[in-house]
Amino acid sequence: MDRGRRGQRPAFAADLRSRVPARIQALPSTQTFDVLVLGSQLAGAVAGALLARRGYRVIAIEHTPLASVYMEDDFRLPFGPTVMPQLRHLPSALAIFEELGVGAEMARASRAITGIQILSERARLDLFPDEPRRQSEIRREFGADPSSISKAIDALILREEQNAPFFAGQLPMPAEGFLIRLRLRRAAHGLQIGEAAELVNPPAHPLALGLKELWRLSNNLVEQESLPEPNVVDQPARAALRPLAQWLRGLSRFSGGEAGLAALLHKRIESSGGAVLSGEGAIVEELVVEHGRITALKLLDSQNHYRAHMVVAALDSLALRELVPVNLRKRRQLQALDAVRIRSQLVTLNLVVRAGGLPPGLGEAAVGVPGGRSRSFFLQVSPAERIRGVTDPPEKLVTLAMQVPPQSFAGGAESVRKLLQELRAGAECFLPFLARHVVLESSPQLSARAAAANERRLHPRLEIARPRQLGVSGLSPRSVLKNVVLANQEVLPGLGLEGQFLAGLSAASLIQKLMKKSDPLARR
Repeated sequence: MDRGRRGQRPAFAADLRSRVPARIQALPSTQTFDVLVLGSQLAGAVAGALLARRGYRVIAIEHTPLASVYMEDDFRLPFGPTVMPQLRHLPSALAIFEELGVGAEMARASRAITGIQILSERARLDLFPDEPRRQSEIRREFGADPSSISKAIDALILREEQNAPFFAGQLPMPAEGFLIRLRLRRAAHGLQIGEAAELVNPPAHPLALGLKELWRLSNNLVEQESLPEPNVVDQPARAALRPLAQWLRGLSRFSGGEAGLAALLHKRIESSGGAVLSGEGAIVEELVVEHGRITALKLLDSQNHYRAHMVVAALDSLALRELVPVNLRKRRQLQALDAVRIRSQLVTLNLVVRAGGLPPGLGEAAVGVPGGRSRSFFLQVSPAERIRGVTDPPEKLVTLAMQVPPQSFAGGAESVRKLLQELRAGAECFLPFLARHVVLESSPQLSARAAAANERRLHPRLEIARPRQLGVSGLSPRSVLKNVVLANQEVLPGLGLEGQFLAGLSAASLIQKLMKKSDPLARR
């Protein structure tokens, strides 16, 4: 047969190519992993990054994306405040960062904030992290009036510094079973505690009102309208004030907030050989549940199926329940999800303000206490980020956020506008002549672009009908399907950001134990 000159294709090759269809339809495929992280909450990203680092085959499917910003006109705007406790004050976070080798990267992405301001009709108070400056500022503004509150703040911060070793590693919490509960009780016996009432006496004082609002922002668990009292269920609420102490010890502004933290940890999953699916191609259509286990997961508009030995649920209870087939939602294994109720969430207003439009001395983070029947709110000041170009001098971004009940949104856009009017009126009590300097006003609850980028409740505060161990616990990580471990903000909601790190750390350790038990030769 004449093969032709080198470099020329034989005649039959062209004929064969002409018979091949122009487009071959992709066949369905099934991919199997050790661990599948479902959802985008920070605790799930922590668990996935740790397991990938430890040699497990991990895939993270965001399903409900935790976007950090949305676009409006020519600006990048946040969904809510992006401040958080300084990560160096969270021993569990430091341990996780050291194992993952991301400490330097996390430090570069955060910027320390000097103290929190309490704004009231009577005064403007700077709560500095260091004790001498804080005491001097309180005396300057109020004299000897709130001396008991000042001493209580100092005692609270000192107590939580002493309690730090207890929170450095994996907590057996929420503790299930007699022996584990006994272990927790013994471990917590040495925790230093104090009376919450000391911080809110006199209760109508602006400093006391500001501390209450800070406590609401620092965690996700509803106890009662005031700060938590020391006795909850059968154990002292020994850890309930810990998030407040962390905020008082110093805040930082992290690029993208919790969403930015989760995004950095997702990159660590990929660099450790795992996979991350996000965006429109990561919306889960259904979970396949057989014999009390999730056996497969199917994405929307995709023929591919994903299987895993273990599933980390990093999304809230309502979203998880909606993915379970309707005929299985009433099963006993899923009844634990019914214990969660959202009692409040944030409504946010972003104001881009011209340079020089804010009063001098206004801090980067503040709590506004308008007085009367007006609700308290949180205020964050940061540089405005333009998509294209910059102005000289650059504008400032004022992010206002207020806790409201979920039913406040029942009336749709009109209800949201009324909430935003209340929020802006409260801010104008402390920011005179604000209106004449505003360049752009936007709310993620009203922005079409924000709704398309991220549908979520901002900083939900939860009521969970479960025993609250140490005053901070919520759902048990093993409270649903057999191969599912919860790693979300509903596990340790009373510890705020630290609770998500601890929930992720606990989930990773629990999955390691379960997988070794089922296949002792799988990991060495």
